[in-house]
Amino acid sequence: MALFDLPSSTGLDDTVRAIAEKGRRALKLTGDVRDTDALAAAVKKTEDSLGALSLAVNSAGIANARPAEEMPLEQWKHVLDVNLTGVFVSCQPRAGRCSRTDAGDRQYRLDVGFDRQPRSDSGPLQFVERASFI
Repeated sequence: MALFDLPSSTGLDDTVRAIAEKGRRALKLTGDVRDTDALAAAVKKTEDSLGALSLAVNSAGIANARPAEEMPLEQWKHVLDVNLTGVFVSCQPRAGRCSRTDAGDRQYRLDVGFDRQPRSDSGPLQFVERASFI
């Protein structure tokens, strides 16, 4: 299992250790979900160390909210950048790898279309539903 989080993450080492205590392999990778080069490098290092990807979970997100009338625009942009754009760029380096790996059996679909009337909190869910194996 490969784990990717910010370099400042305080729980990553504990998680790697807990996985190892169960007799499983765990690879610690650090970076920012908004950094496409870091994500591509993490996918490559994961495949070099653990083999082809078979599953990926996008769970990065921040709860940096304030009432709308008090939230500065830059804070709003940061939340969207991590919670939505981070999901998008996390899928990109894996998409090509998964389709090459499972060429006859599965294809990875990366479709960023959203419903006509999405709820403000449903962006990541709608994106992940569309960026799925078919």
